[in-house]
Amino acid sequence: MTEFSISRRMALGIDLPFVSTDSSNHFPPTWPPTDDFPVVIDKNGCVVSYYGDDVWDLAPWASRAIRLNFVKYSKTKPCLSESCTKMAKLVCAWWLWGPRPVNNAGTLKSRFTQLFPLFKLCTEDGVDVERLYQHPDTVDKLASVFSPSNAEAALILLHNLFEQRSEFGKVILDRECLRRLSAASPSHEGSQTAYIPPRIWLYQVNRLREFLEDYEKIKDGVSACYLE
Repeated sequence: MTEFSISRRMALGIDLPFVSTDSSNHFPPTWPPTDDFPVVIDKNGCVVSYYGDDVWDLAPWASRAIRLNFVKYSKTKPCLSESCTKMAKLVCAWWLWGPRPVNNAGTLKSRFTQLFPLFKLCTEDGVDVERLYQHPDTVDKLASVFSPSNAEAALILLHNLFEQRSEFGKVILDRECLRRLSAASPSHEGSQTAYIPPRIWLYQVNRLREFLEDYEKIKDGVSACYLE
């Protein structure tokens, strides 16, 4: 049983020769996926990681060691609470099967790394990540836990999740929380200037990259239109 219905066809965006529409992990039949849904399948058709696993092994997609660890033990205590682990998996699944999915393991790992401090902070503060927007004190700490190199990227990822909330089905930060995070970010431009704020520039660069990736997939067809 799903918590909410899938409003459109979701599909895995990983771009590899052995990943096809025939793969059992290509279309999740439910949202969220069930624990026994295969996330990573290698080139031999063997399931490497299931949705319910504590660690997703992305090596078959990267030809190198890449893992998403959703528990990460610190001494004897897990770094993430159960609710944070659940949300972290859901977010990563959204990046894999949602709109404009990632097409390689490296991008997925990078995004996971960028948002991990948020899940860790919620665990430390005892805050249910699904109710984070109701805890302004914890929201105000976010800017300090994101590294300067990841803060702008994390803000954009959270903004995109909010904009896609109807299909994603959850809200981590609402519009007011995003505004507060942006204002508190070390790289935030506090006054109007003639320059593009870094967060907007990064957003534009990411959108351009996505456009180029989409074009690469259809460029032969576009060329054919002009050759006929």
